[in-house]
Amino acid sequence: MHIYDRMTSGEVIRATDPDYELVEEGYRRAAMVTMEMNSHYRSPEEVLSYLRSLSVRGIDDSAFVVLPFHTDFGRNISMGRNVFINSGCTFLDQGGIIVDDDVLLGPNVTLVTSNHPIDPSDRRAVVSTPIHLCRNCWIGAGAIILPGVTVGENSVVGAGSVVTHDVPPNTVVAGNPARIMKGVSAREVSSCPMDGGSRFYTPGRPDTCMNNFDMLCEIFEKLDPETYNQILEEKSLSILEGLSNVVDDDTDPLEILLDFILCAVAADGVLSEGEFVAMRGSLEALLGRELTFEEMDKVFHAAGLDNPDGYKDMMDQLVDLIGLVDPGLKDDLVLVCLMVCAVDGEVTESEKDWLKKLIE
Repeated sequence: MHIYDRMTSGEVIRATDPDYELVEEGYRRAAMVTMEMNSHYRSPEEVLSYLRSLSVRGIDDSAFVVLPFHTDFGRNISMGRNVFINSGCTFLDQGGIIVDDDVLLGPNVTLVTSNHPIDPSDRRAVVSTPIHLCRNCWIGAGAIILPGVTVGENSVVGAGSVVTHDVPPNTVVAGNPARIMKGVSAREVSSCPMDGGSRFYTPGRPDTCMNNFDMLCEIFEKLDPETYNQILEEKSLSILEGLSNVVDDDTDPLEILLDFILCAVAADGVLSEGEFVAMRGSLEALLGRELTFEEMDKVFHAAGLDNPDGYKDMMDQLVDLIGLVDPGLKDDLVLVCLMVCAVDGEVTESEKDWLKKLIE
């Protein structure tokens, strides 16, 4: 395998390797090109010309790079449409850096694809793994992205963060090491980036969002309690407003919403006190009164949700109802059910099966 291919495939590269002089030549060329490029003002077109003289992966005409810009190799950088890279950014691209369409980088962002063995006797060797910045993500000023990381579509990395692991799509991360933060809006986490922005439900396409299902489960499993309750209350109020427009005057939208919540709780066959405590604030806000676990448990059993026949009867009624509402309200109902399943920090396999059936 050619040494350039070995660099981007995660193999250990040592100065004693055959053809290592090609790597050294690449270093020298990148240093000369970037020094000349950064030496004085360059037009946007000139900057792209310099970068293309290094890269073999493609730089789109619409990319905009503010100088100074630094790279140790340059060969393995690709940039899609409408990419914006602010001043002072550094790309150590031996392992490959893929920047998708519409990505924004703040000033002084550092992307590092190379690492070294822990063994002191071999520490001068280099091991490189690619970084992928997916469509429409935004990397804040001074952030550092480490080897092998993928930043998901539409995600935001806070300024000064150190990103050591993959960032799921549609999330905001910050810190050192970066973690999912509170403040993820309901719109961001409830939307599905597939098929031009489709969400859970697309008429005639019940599988539209299944590829992102596990990602959405992970997002809600990791939400902090404050953000969790904020989104749950916001979505619940939206559902109540939507249901009031489709049910008759004798039907209470709140009862319907609570039935969905109860069925989500019953997806794994039990109502735990931990689940109740986590949801208590949101439920009390909906009901306008205090609620005890004993009261909730009594309703759970009275509805027959602790046995398969009672559970099936209620689900049949809810499925009939969900067929009457618009796609946006379907999304909100499924989202609330997903959040209920994730309230204890884990969406179990039985809960995932139930949610997928609901989506279908």
